[in-house]
Amino acid sequence: MANGHGGARNTSGRKRKPLSEAILDGTRKSRLKITKFEGVDLVDETTPTIPEINEHLKAVQKDGEVLLAEMFFNRIYLWLVARKCEKLIEDDYLQRFAMQQAVYWQVIPENVAKRVMPPKVARTEAKYLDEKQTAKLIELLINAPHQYRTMILLFIYSGLRRGELCGLEWKDINFENNMLSIVRSSQYLPRIGIFTKEPKTESSKRAIKLSNSAILMLKEFKRWQLGQRLKMGDNWIDTDRIFTKVNGNPIHPDTISGWFRDFVKRNNLPNICVHSLRHTNITLLISAGIPIPTVSKRAGHSNPSVTTMIYSHAIKSLDERAAEALDEIVMGV
Repeated sequence: MANGHGGARNTSGRKRKPLSEAILDGTRKSRLKITKFEGVDLVDETTPTIPEINEHLKAVQKDGEVLLAEMFFNRIYLWLVARKCEKLIEDDYLQRFAMQQAVYWQVIPENVAKRVMPPKVARTEAKYLDEKQTAKLIELLINAPHQYRTMILLFIYSGLRRGELCGLEWKDINFENNMLSIVRSSQYLPRIGIFTKEPKTESSKRAIKLSNSAILMLKEFKRWQLGQRLKMGDNWIDTDRIFTKVNGNPIHPDTISGWFRDFVKRNNLPNICVHSLRHTNITLLISAGIPIPTVSKRAGHSNPSVTTMIYSHAIKSLDERAAEALDEIVMGV
């Protein structure tokens, strides 16, 4: 029998959990992609498993406790999280998935969305800074707040994605060998909040070498963070995150994006975003003559062809330099 809040009693008389609550519990139990929420481990040995969630969904559908539209386009969102869906942030994918599930559950006879022919989206060239613009940016950062300055410089030094940088923990840095390990990503979704997941792809899990300057910068920042931690006292939450909120909790990824956007406008810099700093790092490496396979591995691309396709502008510039060098060699003979 259904109640007004989506809860129901099964044949044993035990009240069934609301759908959204059961899905979140399933996320905790499954230990899949999402492992933390606001810095707290999502593990509860008493909660349902994914198969149990599926059975609950079927029961809810059968009992008519919630409207199909609500189930498919709101609460199924959380179910996608539990199913390790990498594209759950894309609304069009969410809708297609919901339609497919409706067919599978025999709610509708056919997924008509499969017949839609979406328009092709033209690929836009990646925005980046050249050497002089990068040098100017670094100079302007001198008086920036310590944490923001460190984050922007680390983007330039490492070429990390925003989520990868926000997900960094102190244990990921080997200060003796100047190595940085990328093993997690910190994301934010309105219906979930800040959460930790695995990197974008398997190739995104990687270890890269950092320059001496980058390591010295991180050592200085660690000392600064220790001072902030002492000021907070018992109010500090130890998450081991490198970049945090004032109380030690994981920083919201949009925080650095918003600050950098305002910083760019105040200083009349080219219209770039935080992700442009990743493009800048990769472009500068290619322009410096670093082999594409090496650059691709540092960037966490699945294969060098991805790097070649995205950064054709840098490769073209390098090719022109190669032609000029060959001209000098031949003419100098």
